[in-house]
Parts: sequence; structure tokens; C-alpha cells
Amino acid sequence: MNVLIGLLPFILMHALRAVVSARNALLISAGLAGLTVIRQLFASGAKTLSLVAFGLIGAVALASFVREGLAERGSGLVVNGGLTLFALGGLALGWPFTVEWARDTVSASYWNHPLFIHVNTTISLAWGLGFLALTLLAVPWPRPIPRRWRSVAAIVIMLAAAGVTSWYPSHAQQAAAAARPAR
Repeated sequence: MNVLIGLLPFILMHALRAVVSARNALLISAGLAGLTVIRQLFASGAKTLSLVAFGLIGAVALASFVREGLAERGSGLVVNGGLTLFALGGLALGWPFTVEWARDTVSASYWNHPLFIHVNTTISLAWGLGFLALTLLAVPWPRPIPRRWRSVAAIVIMLAAAGVTSWYPSHAQQAAAAARPAR
């Protein structure tokens, strides 16, 4: 569940967009992402996801001051699209982004274990598909989805991915244990 700390700026961005302007949601979320990176730097080192969050959200927040309307009409597409590329691109390269977080709580002796890699691949895939859904939700369709409904859908998508994050590790361990031959 530690990976949710890195995803909190994105979750906050989508939740805030339902109640404040898109630019303010971006600014608040970029601030949280920056604080997360600083906190991690003083702990064990910044995680890639936190750096990506700060970079994506911060860049779009700053760009929204230069290009009027970017926060409202393009920020979701840029931020969610960037996250999709990060998560699914990492999987394509054999690097599930959740591994950095999982290593904080799992003994180093398990880091190369097939079950550890499988669990992290599955969780990263769940988030990657969620980010892809968020990206599609941000596409400017001919009949736009109202902002409030997009925010609700975004929260539901992220809660589903968070559910996989919390449920799947123990499920995979139980399945692996049940598959072992009896002695």
C-alpha cells in the first residue's frame, strides 16, 4: 500500500477537480508531489513515481500560466497519458514501477523471486490500465463528459486499482501455497 503515497498527488488532483478549478487542483497536487519527493529524499531516497508525479503535474501547472485553458482542457490528457506511458512502458521494459515500493517492506532475499516479480507486475498492470482508462476519460470526445462525472469516474478507477494493490499480494501468496505439492 506504500505505493499509494506516490499516487496521492494524482488521486488528489482528480478529487480536487470536482470542487476547485483545474489550475488550483494542479497547483495543490504539485505542491503535495514536491513535499513527497522532499520527504523521501530525507528518508531512503525519492521513488521514480514521486519524481514523475512532481514532473508531470508541476510542468502542466506551470504551463497553464503560459497557455490559458491548458489546465482545464489538456492537463488530464497530459498527466494521465504520461502516467500511462510510465507504468505500461516500464512493464514493457521489464520494470514494474511498484517494485521500488515493495522493496521497502520485503526482504532482499525475495526481490528476484518469481512470485515477488509476478505480484508487482500484476499490480503495476492494474495501475497502468487504470491510467489508460483515465487518459481515455480525458480525451476531448465530441460529447464531453461533465467534469464532475469525470472526477467521480477517476476516483472509482483509482479505488479499483488501490483495491488490487491491497488484495492481490496475499491472494497470490495463498494461491502459490495451495499449488505447492503436499509432502
